[in-house]
Amino acid sequence: MNKTETYMGKGNYKTCDFCGGLASYDGKTKSGPWAYMCGSCAGHHSLGVGTGVGQRLIYEDKPTGRSGPEVGK
Repeated sequence: MNKTETYMGKGNYKTCDFCGGLASYDGKTKSGPWAYMCGSCAGHHSLGVGTGVGQRLIYEDKPTGRSGPEVGK
């Protein structure tokens, strides 16, 4: 398994702590604390992806009935 990816089990969806959309990343923010972030919010708030900085979330299945910038991507 790649250390910059975290595999999420079926039905284990995380929401972006900034906008409420489907989270694609779990990482450290520019302001300090860690957060779940969608791709759009990660571009504004994340320090990046890597060991000790953050990882991309890989979902086993796609959620339905969700809204936000990452749904359907």
